[in-house]
Amino acid sequence: MQIMKNIIVLFCLGVLFTSLATGQMVEKQGVGQMTYDRKFNIKTSDRQQALDMAKVNALQSLTAEFDTAKQMEYAKIESLVKSDLDRFVPSLMILDEDVDKKTKSYTVVGRATINLGLIDMELQKVSGVRNVSEEERSYMTFIFLARKAVSVKMYDDKVSQRIDTTSIEEISESQALDGTSVVASGETYTSNSSTTGGSTESKSDKIEYDVSSSDDINTTVMKVFGNAGYEVVEAEMVADETDGQMDLAAFVADFSQGDDITPPTRKGAANGCRDLDIRFLSIGKLDIGQNSKDPVTGMIKVVVNVNAKVYDVSKRFPKTVSSVGPVQYSALGQTQTVAERNALQRAGEKAAGELMSQMRAKNLY
Repeated sequence: MQIMKNIIVLFCLGVLFTSLATGQMVEKQGVGQMTYDRKFNIKTSDRQQALDMAKVNALQSLTAEFDTAKQMEYAKIESLVKSDLDRFVPSLMILDEDVDKKTKSYTVVGRATINLGLIDMELQKVSGVRNVSEEERSYMTFIFLARKAVSVKMYDDKVSQRIDTTSIEEISESQALDGTSVVASGETYTSNSSTTGGSTESKSDKIEYDVSSSDDINTTVMKVFGNAGYEVVEAEMVADETDGQMDLAAFVADFSQGDDITPPTRKGAANGCRDLDIRFLSIGKLDIGQNSKDPVTGMIKVVVNVNAKVYDVSKRFPKTVSSVGPVQYSALGQTQTVAERNALQRAGEKAAGELMSQMRAKNLY
């Protein structure tokens, strides 16, 4: 069938419009198929039903990319979305269609425009944090740090070799009696053997990092949690009130020297938050990878690796209530600076969104 050939070509060309987003509008491809009873032509109502099925199929493709927590949230509003389909999926551009008279089926492939912002608004309406007063909501703060390798010192393997040699000497003697005289003769045999061995010592590369707390990341993370209804306080404001317990400089130092924030640094921040009645503390680490050239667009591509957690620090021992990573996000830009900024913003938004979804699914606020 011609339509199937066209679908295969779309896959091969990589133009399936997998997640083309413009603001809060997302484009997704969908397929709808409908059988009809008429002998000659398909009815308008049958065609419309196939178009609606393509919209639903596009929605399913989008929601399949949600993290588990967000999928659980979406299940609460799925019937609402489908009952008002044209509001959430306002348009569908037909890419290909086919009428098979033998099987009496009509198939359509379209590119649907989905209002993701509207879906998120409905998700917020059913979340626990939106259904309580501001006085009942807990404060939260976050420390998201980004780092980039500025120099890498590589060490060659140190190889030590050892050779052990063993020498064995054997002497044999014989005697012969010849009348009254004795004749003695001797032979000496020497055997040498050697054993080789050694060891190889490897030393980790020395990497120097430039660590910073990006304003773009902070703004993005605060926007995600703030729009969801959480009471967010910037870490700088919190640190000033903790008498040195939350040491932001220590966070930077830890992340510049290793992959983890040290327990004393995390403990101090948790204690400082607890003393100020701040219940949730989020810590995020973002590693900026080396840039590369995107083969399709020719633009600069940057990948950011993310690890982040949200802790409930209200009790003596902090408890992890949501986490994300390690996971990678990438973005493009005309220059390396622009690509890095876009990648950091996307990584911060995606990571914060997943952390927030997990908290809402657990009804934490």
